[in-house]
Amino acid sequence: MATTKVIPEVINLNQASSTTGLRMPKGSSAYAAPPTVAEGMMRNEDGQTSNGSASCMQHFNDTEWKNYDNLSNTVAVDFLVIGGGGGAGHNNAGGGGAGGYKTSYGSDLSGNSSATLSGLTIAKNTSLTLTVGVNGVGTSSAAGQSGVDGTAGTGSTIIITAGATLVSTSGGGAGRPSGGAVPGPIQGGSGGGGAYGTGLEAAGGAGIAGEGGAGGTGTPAAPYVGGGGGGASGNATGSPHPRNGGNGLPSTIISAASPTTRAGGGGAGADSGSSTGGSGGGGAAGTTTAGADATGVGSGGGGGGFVGYGSGAGSDGIIILRYPAANAITTPTGSLTTGALNATVTDGGTATDKYTTFTGGTGTITFT
Repeated sequence: MATTKVIPEVINLNQASSTTGLRMPKGSSAYAAPPTVAEGMMRNEDGQTSNGSASCMQHFNDTEWKNYDNLSNTVAVDFLVIGGGGGAGHNNAGGGGAGGYKTSYGSDLSGNSSATLSGLTIAKNTSLTLTVGVNGVGTSSAAGQSGVDGTAGTGSTIIITAGATLVSTSGGGAGRPSGGAVPGPIQGGSGGGGAYGTGLEAAGGAGIAGEGGAGGTGTPAAPYVGGGGGGASGNATGSPHPRNGGNGLPSTIISAASPTTRAGGGGAGADSGSSTGGSGGGGAAGTTTAGADATGVGSGGGGGGFVGYGSGAGSDGIIILRYPAANAITTPTGSLTTGALNATVTDGGTATDKYTTFTGGTGTITFT
């Protein structure tokens, strides 16, 4: 039997500047065709690139040269993260604020019309814990002048399990009631609106920088109206009283051809007139009716009207992730629910990316 001898220079493969180390033949002309080529041979094809590498390794399968895939161990991920919308107050009260709004996709704006954020780079098979924000509730109808405040929404987060928080938003602020105790949780991703009245009772809540706008200020005079809740795009609107909910923001993370607007603020309750919810599903306010619940994702509820009419609830938040078509998200654990899992983005007729929407709960995922 013949003996194959491996010399010390070949054992040391770290020989980039030496001709004695083990090196693959380079170039498309190396062992181009039989009879000099045989099944199982390899070469370094420097006429092609592979996932950022300046060349591509190939093997011969007895018929032709085939490329080895140079696959990355990380996944580039864009996100849209929205907290739960705030509930509105009762008795000519402020509208609920929209949940905090952050995105990294394309040229889409983040909350309070701020700049797009940087996307995430996630290592494959790394566990991520996702929590989707819950809506704040409104109030039921009640007799008497004392108003009752709604509750604030809760935030949405993406966390590397047992590690750093990657993205975090706040819940929307609650709408203030009139004629009652001044509630605490009116500041939020977008602020809740103030009630009709003076001083603290009338003041709207501030939005959090980079997440949403401020709630409007109520007035002590006719039409005895509260302030609208802030929206993702900015502050409550209306003149002379900012009684309408701030508008939401359009997102193209799923479809550039058909953007979806989310996270509008709720309108403010009043004795008369009309207060609308912000675009994206903010709840409309009541006069001689109860305020409406929010209809869009992460939006604030509508404020209750004159004595005896209740107010609307906010809506739950959402997390949307977009990533290359070559990758996938594993089935979530825990209570985390999905609206679409590894769905295909087809803008322009080309399936280049996938996306997943998370609509509630808490749980873990990994990328493959």
